[in-house]
Amino acid sequence: MGLLFFVLTYADPGWQLIVTIIALGTFLYSLHTIFIAAAMDVAGDEVQSTVVSLIYGASFIGTLSPVIAGRIADNYGTENTFLYGGAMILLATLILALTRLPKTANQMAEERVG
Repeated sequence: MGLLFFVLTYADPGWQLIVTIIALGTFLYSLHTIFIAAAMDVAGDEVQSTVVSLIYGASFIGTLSPVIAGRIADNYGTENTFLYGGAMILLATLILALTRLPKTANQMAEERVG
């Protein structure tokens, strides 16, 4: 998805822009559901609602990003705003890839059986 933001920067008006926007829409909000499901899978039954609350609460950190993007657009042009968006998504992807998630109860049960 981060790469699609970079593509959006250089997409020509017309079919390239349309295909890029459709691809972005395919991934943009569906990933949020996957992140919530992964967090709930790792969390115990008693704390699932707390985990979801923390995820939504942490999203407030992202409220500064539109302000930063606006400053970038004003000072350096709209194209650089898309580069900023893509860089932030790739940074988040890197952080998530380096984060070690604990095994779920189902995974531990399968290891005992297998």
